[in-house]
Amino acid sequence: MQSKELENYIEFLLSAALQRCGNIYDAEDLTQETLLAALSYMARGRDIQDIKVWLLVVMERKYNDVLRKRYKQPIVSIGDDFDIVDENAIIQLNDEDDEAENVRKAVAYLAKNYREVIVRYYMNGQSVSQIASELGIPEGTVKSRLHLGRDHVKKGISDMEKY
Repeated sequence: MQSKELENYIEFLLSAALQRCGNIYDAEDLTQETLLAALSYMARGRDIQDIKVWLLVVMERKYNDVLRKRYKQPIVSIGDDFDIVDENAIIQLNDEDDEAENVRKAVAYLAKNYREVIVRYYMNGQSVSQIASELGIPEGTVKSRLHLGRDHVKKGISDMEKY
């Protein structure tokens, strides 16, 4: 297959990407990423047998990569009051306390599932079993998220001190 033949699949890819993404801007980006992957693959001297299937598989993988990246991004809201989980879990910290500020920032940058468990356990005083029942997850998962969340907070504070 030649790179010129890829031009015949641009509209097909864009249509498939639009169905996945829901908006034209993200669909165009996904289509471009898929086409670049195909060109790179062919530039290494490899041949694509069933082009439609290959393009769809690559596009699906690229789309999943985008989703993983999107969900890893922290959602941070900083103001007078700091809302970490929802309106019921507002944490107000003294601005003069640098250590508390660093912890607050480190917790804010945690992924949502770790942040939620950390806030419920340490800030709201809920037990592991209470958190597990409210979130509908096993107690072991809550304990694991607490452990990993603490590790991420420690690393975040350490990185802040180095910076």
